[in-house]
Amino acid sequence: MKNTIESLLTDEPTDKVYFHLRNNLRTQFWSEYERTRTLLLDHCRMGQQDRASLLDDGALERYMLRFLLANDPDLIRILGTYDVRIECVPLFFGYGLFQGEAQEMKEAAKVFEEFHNTTKPFLLPIILGVVNHWNILLAFKRDAQSEPQLIFLDSRNIESLNIDEFDINDFVEKRDTDI
Repeated sequence: MKNTIESLLTDEPTDKVYFHLRNNLRTQFWSEYERTRTLLLDHCRMGQQDRASLLDDGALERYMLRFLLANDPDLIRILGTYDVRIECVPLFFGYGLFQGEAQEMKEAAKVFEEFHNTTKPFLLPIILGVVNHWNILLAFKRDAQSEPQLIFLDSRNIESLNIDEFDINDFVEKRDTDI
């Protein structure tokens, strides 16, 4: 998500390419993964079971995501670098149901409305936690006249672009059986 945000916001073409490539280089991915895991293990309060799971490359838990959104130094740097409003909205679902408080939904709805009505640059990463699978939808508006640019990211690093609506069910079924 961080690389995609920076590739959207930078005006320098070579930087756009750099940030895009970082998403696709396995060494960069695993380096970032290990940095993030170390940050969580060293600074996020967690029980022994979650610690053992994280040490064994287990799933990112929701409270860990909340910790990262508030404490990841790279994300904090990005939020302070660009003259663009950036609001991260986490939404959690489990077994078809929203798992959050009514106040969280009200806050998310307010941010969505502000994004819709903005006259200034606005980047809205919507982080969808679905059980232990993460999806991110980035919506970016450069100004009031521009249509939002939408980018979808999948935590399983599966290419899902260029799939038409007729093939998406087959894609999802195959993805789930490949796990």
